[in-house]
Amino acid sequence: MTGGRGPRWPRTYAEAAALAAAVRPDLAPLAPLGRGDHCHALAAAGGRVVRVARHAEAAVALRREAAVVPGLAGALALAAPRPALAEPEPGCAFAVHHAARGAALTGARWRRLPPARRDRVAAALAAFLRALHA
Repeated sequence: MTGGRGPRWPRTYAEAAALAAAVRPDLAPLAPLGRGDHCHALAAAGGRVVRVARHAEAAVALRREAAVVPGLAGALALAAPRPALAEPEPGCAFAVHHAARGAALTGARWRRLPPARRDRVAAALAAFLRALHA
């Protein structure tokens, strides 16, 4: 995806999927999961998630995450992803990791939880964040 002036960042899910699949055909099929300020997220074969950087700052963040997070995983009470980084061309990056188990804690799910369960969830999340930032 280079174009003479450095990487051409994927603008669409299709471009992100093509970039990842060209390097890692084992990830196919790829399907859109979401898009944030930094990455396109794609569901991949084998219960994996692929996050493709949308710009240079995102690529730097993915590299940093791949270097730091695996070392933290054993010290945390909750499971942490172990991202594998791929750099299909200079400047570009994408990360692959197994999807987190369980259902997403959406606002609607949170509101349906009984107060005692909310307290336990909040305490577990607080403990995770304390360990992460220790």
